[in-house]
Amino acid sequence: MKSTKQKTVIIGCLCALGWRFLLAALIMSVLVICNVIKINLKNKDIKPLLSVAFFSPCIYYIAETVGISNTTASESGIFLACIPVVSLIASTILLKKKPSAFQIIGITITLTGKIVFDSNSISGNWLFDYCILLI
Repeated sequence: MKSTKQKTVIIGCLCALGWRFLLAALIMSVLVICNVIKINLKNKDIKPLLSVAFFSPCIYYIAETVGISNTTASESGIFLACIPVVSLIASTILLKKKPSAFQIIGITITLTGKIVFDSNSISGNWLFDYCILLI
């Protein structure tokens, strides 16, 4: 978390994001060329794939990077620790998948520990910064 914060201070949010996506694209391209990953899009509708590709990583990473740069590392860590909680709730509601006791206990312990250890370093920045992290 601190390294992302340091990068955004030194090179800027969008530049860090650009390098992140460029490196990911290069690595994935090499893996496809070397046949480590096989992609077959023949006779397939890619519109749903393109919408997921845009909204999931693009919007998420932009919001995450901007949010991290505008909050402290501890505050960002607390919000990002909530991602498994939101995923569990979403899968319960949308997929009608009942979470296991192990999942609930594990997420509760992790989230509680993160909040307890980082609660002393919350600075009280703008509500907007927190909302950006929630995206």
